[in-house]
Amino acid sequence: MSSKKKQNKVKKRKGENFVSVLERQTEMACNDRAETRAQIDEEAACYAAHEVFGMGAGRAKAFIDAMHAHQTRLSLMFLNDAKDDEEMVYAKAKNDEDLKKIVGKDNFEAHDIRYGKRIKGV
Repeated sequence: MSSKKKQNKVKKRKGENFVSVLERQTEMACNDRAETRAQIDEEAACYAAHEVFGMGAGRAKAFIDAMHAHQTRLSLMFLNDAKDDEEMVYAKAKNDEDLKKIVGKDNFEAHDIRYGKRIKGV
């Protein structure tokens, strides 16, 4: 295993300026971090489901498949709603309604609170 850190090298395209190259390189680095975070989240969910519910190999694949299906469903719901409403009022309300049924009213926080914490770093 190499001790050198992988670099996201972006080659300059014909007619492209330095700023555009930096923007593409930054976007690639952000995508890499997002993919890494998604993988960590998936693994953490598996550990938690194993610890709390005793999930083992038999249910792990079904759990991960369901998690991916819900990620896709939620992403599409928000993307489609954002086409006509940049505030995504419907998607937020629908997701909040469904999530509240799962976690219960005492453990529930509204979308803007849940996502605002991450956005503002609170």
